[in-house]
Amino acid sequence: MTDRSVSSASFYEPPFQYKEENTMLLYQNIKMILQDVLQGIKEVDTNLKNIEGDIVNTAKLLNAIEIESTSNEI
Repeated sequence: MTDRSVSSASFYEPPFQYKEENTMLLYQNIKMILQDVLQGIKEVDTNLKNIEGDIVNTAKLLNAIEIESTSNEI
C-alpha cells in the first residue's frame, strides 16, 4: 500500500505567526473602518453647519405659527 500522506509542514504556519498576521490585518481593517466613520462624521458636521440657519429660521417660524394659532383660540 502506498503512503499518500502529504507532509503539511509546507502548508502549515506556526500559530504565533498566523495569529500575529491576523491581528495586524484586523487592526488595519478597524483603522480603515474608523477612518471611514470619521470622514462620515465630518461630512455630517459640514452638512449640519450648512443648514443650521435654515433650521433656526424654521424653528422661529413654527414658534410664530404656534403663538398665532394659540392667540386665535382665545
